[in-house]
Amino acid sequence: MNLSALRTALCNGLGFGFVVAAAIYVDSNIHHVVFGIREYPFGYKTVFLSIIVTIVTYFINILNINYYRKAICTFFCFMLPIVFLLLTIFLRPVFPHPSVLGVSLVYSTIIALTVLINKYKISDDFLHFKTISEIIKLEKVKIEYDFWFKLFVTSLSGFSLWALYYSYYFSQRYLSITNIKIEQILLESVFNMAFVLSLILFSLLCLEIVKKIFIIKNMLLRVTKSISDHPENIPARPGW
Repeated sequence: MNLSALRTALCNGLGFGFVVAAAIYVDSNIHHVVFGIREYPFGYKTVFLSIIVTIVTYFINILNINYYRKAICTFFCFMLPIVFLLLTIFLRPVFPHPSVLGVSLVYSTIIALTVLINKYKISDDFLHFKTISEIIKLEKVKIEYDFWFKLFVTSLSGFSLWALYYSYYFSQRYLSITNIKIEQILLESVFNMAFVLSLILFSLLCLEIVKKIFIIKNMLLRVTKSISDHPENIPARPGW
């Protein structure tokens, strides 16, 4: 069994199931100021679609296709069923359901990016080419390392900004959804669960980036060791 594909499939299935179940649970227990109590057709039976999402995602991720296609297909395995539910009677009358659509986009994007980075292979073939000088190899590895390190910092910054915005948006919005204190507490609890799940998914994304950074770091050590062991291979600069 492909453990990487299984992990992706479980993340997709868990994220989908949580989003749908949370929407059904909250909307059936909250006296929304506009829509009141909302009961959806089929109720929690809709959550069982997560099993199909999990299975389809797994088989897509074990197919012999390009890494970017796997990432795109993983994204649509999550979002297509969500869009179907939003467009039909399953999650109406409001369209689009802002919480379902917003959280789903965040989850599916993080999972798809994790697949993209996980399946992307960093080649070290150029390190074995005798025709390439050690200095050029070193510069190439440095550029690669710089890219992945900046990607890691950018991802952390982006997620932090999103988390701040999400927290602010929710703190402003949930008070206007219902004026019943116990229902506001329920909303806050679901929000916290949704944020924790997003944090778990983002941690998996960061883990894949860190793995790539360590691969580049090992390549960097190999090049620097080769330079120190064979200084005669370093071309002299003019005037030396």
